[in-house]
Amino acid sequence: KESDFKKAEKSTEALQEFTIKVRKKCESDRNVQFGTGKEQFIRAMDPRSSVVLSDMCRGISAARAIKNWLKTVHNEQPDTKIIRGFMTGNVWPAEVRPFKLEAFGFKDYNSSDMILYTGEEGGAKYYYGISLKKKNTELSSDPTLINKAFDTLLEGAEFNKLKEDLKKFRVKWFADTLREAEKKGLVLIESGHKDLPDAKLIAARPNGGGDKAYINLKGTVKEGYTKGMGFRKYMNKQVGQGDLYDGFLKLMEPLKDKFANQLINVVLKTKLSDLLNADKNLNKFYFGFALITGTGVYKKTGPDVRQGAAFPQESVLCALALLAQSKEPLKMVQVPNPAGDESDAAK
Repeated sequence: KESDFKKAEKSTEALQEFTIKVRKKCESDRNVQFGTGKEQFIRAMDPRSSVVLSDMCRGISAARAIKNWLKTVHNEQPDTKIIRGFMTGNVWPAEVRPFKLEAFGFKDYNSSDMILYTGEEGGAKYYYGISLKKKNTELSSDPTLINKAFDTLLEGAEFNKLKEDLKKFRVKWFADTLREAEKKGLVLIESGHKDLPDAKLIAARPNGGGDKAYINLKGTVKEGYTKGMGFRKYMNKQVGQGDLYDGFLKLMEPLKDKFANQLINVVLKTKLSDLLNADKNLNKFYFGFALITGTGVYKKTGPDVRQGAAFPQESVLCALALLAQSKEPLKMVQVPNPAGDESDAAK
């Protein structure tokens, strides 16, 4: 309840007590259900951990955003009571497994991290899927919406040639970059590997590199392949600032519209309602879906819970409909890695 949230955000001690209370509820309440991973989840909820307390701050923020979404979009009661909650994962709890949906090359097209059941009305049972994201402050970079290799989005026969062309380009690019790194003295390609074709070269494992292939080495030859980080930083920089992505974009240009629509569908679940409505076995269920971001962090001074955000699927579909009316052509561009860490390769 909101009263619980207000109490928890007042002090470190109050937040720790709230964490213990939530942990006990997850442990013993049959209305909090897990497919797998329950024990691991409960063990991780250590009230002494600042990481856990930060997650609890974001959890409170997300919970408020969820309740507001349920009230304003789905006409649920203010501060509505959740009758049952389901944690998804590799294995979904039996009651909500019919909502999982295998489609578009994904075994779990429905990306709900949790599903909430609020009761029955008018012969329909009401379930709500939540895709959870988190960040520290409102001004922090928005969290990643999808964390999958982009070629998993290239579903359909029309993408077969593109996938093969992308693979060939990638292999040649990494092989050429590896050879250039050798010229700079960062790595030593062994004599038995020098004449290998590109695909075999980048998969080859040098002596002293442990079980890692050349392109996955961490240190330079001077640092020791398993000790430093010089070679990995070099490769990440080449991926981020070189012409790898330019080559990808050039190859993808003829199919950019189809790729964009596939990406929008997978990330924003634009076909989720259609798939659920098409399944006659689900006619007795009402299913809402939203992207929820919880915002907050635990500091030395105590909990800092910020306002969360809810992006209902209905709003996403309306925004996409407006975009579809635009006469501006789609563009594919690279954007900097918002993490700002050593993974300069991320785009």
